[in-house]
Amino acid sequence: MITSPGHLNNEQRSLSLRELPAEIIRQQKLLEENLSIAIFESMPLLVFVLNTSRQIVWENKMVIQALGGKSGISLRPGEAFGCIHAAETPTGCGGSSLCGFCGAPKAFLEALRKDEDIEEWVIQRDEEFRFEALDLLVWSKNLVFQAEQFVILTAQDESQKKRHEVLERIFYHDIGNTINGIRSLMTLMDMQDEDPHREYLDLMDAATEQLVDEIQSHKALQEAESGELSTRLSLVSIDSLVQEVIKIFAYALYGKNIRLKKNEDSRDLTMRTDPVLLRRVVVNMVKNALEASGSGETVGIGFEPGNGGIVIRVWNSSLLSPESSLRVFQRSFTTKGKGRGYGTYSMKLLCERYLGGSISFSSKEGIGTTFTVEIPDQVSAVREKSL
Repeated sequence: MITSPGHLNNEQRSLSLRELPAEIIRQQKLLEENLSIAIFESMPLLVFVLNTSRQIVWENKMVIQALGGKSGISLRPGEAFGCIHAAETPTGCGGSSLCGFCGAPKAFLEALRKDEDIEEWVIQRDEEFRFEALDLLVWSKNLVFQAEQFVILTAQDESQKKRHEVLERIFYHDIGNTINGIRSLMTLMDMQDEDPHREYLDLMDAATEQLVDEIQSHKALQEAESGELSTRLSLVSIDSLVQEVIKIFAYALYGKNIRLKKNEDSRDLTMRTDPVLLRRVVVNMVKNALEASGSGETVGIGFEPGNGGIVIRVWNSSLLSPESSLRVFQRSFTTKGKGRGYGTYSMKLLCERYLGGSISFSSKEGIGTTFTVEIPDQVSAVREKSL
């Protein structure tokens, strides 16, 4: 509400005035008797109506629940929800220097100006509410009834989502630093070519690479779904990329008698694409095939030039069930138990949305199952963007 921190303009000074309790009761009855406002009563969102003085004149059950069983009628949003800044000035909610950065008064004013608005409302609550923080997404809508003006606010609590995002970022950062330390140690150990434990050191190196890949895979999926993922194009040797993928699974395949091999007929191609995302897709293709394979079986990976890009295929001898064939790219669908089902979904998401390619599969008796991705060479896209 404050455009210049610490100062009120004329519009905001007028909003610091309050309606008397009797007027609040009149406005509340006006809404309840003449509007179909009961539809908001049981909505699983915080819904409240403000008068032109920003006082709450109607609230639903979710608001009362959020206020610990108390009513917020006649109070302003910050006062009702226990904002620690609401008592800093005599004008109450909207009067402190920090209120200029608050989403609630801004949503209110923008609704009056342009009919509706969406803002983020972040509240640091006081001792009564155990100093907890609230992250709310607020939608505001101008409402005129019988020549009286109101603003209806609908708020969705995103506090858990925000906390989850912060913890996720901390997790990726901290565990990434730890893994980089392990990789540095593995590099030092790798210099000792005559080490009698060479085989186990190589397995440890592969296990480290697999762990790094798993972390990056989850991070990429999270960013892709939230629209925060960006592509970084560079020249990529497809043969080198496939060899890196095969190396990643050395530890996972140790002692399982499952063979992962590259098709010897595959011809190398250098193309411009995002190597990290493409490797992510290929890793998931291979992982999916390995999980469907048993002892003594072979998983193959091959590639060839395609129509303006590359075609990569991964195959195994097992067959997809009819249900799996219909739902293979569906998010959270899995035949491997609860908490799985993101591999094929992420393959399609990254391939089609971020690499500009396509993905398909076939599953036939006597042949097995083959997943195929076609990725275009992005060199032409880069050239067009630079013009």
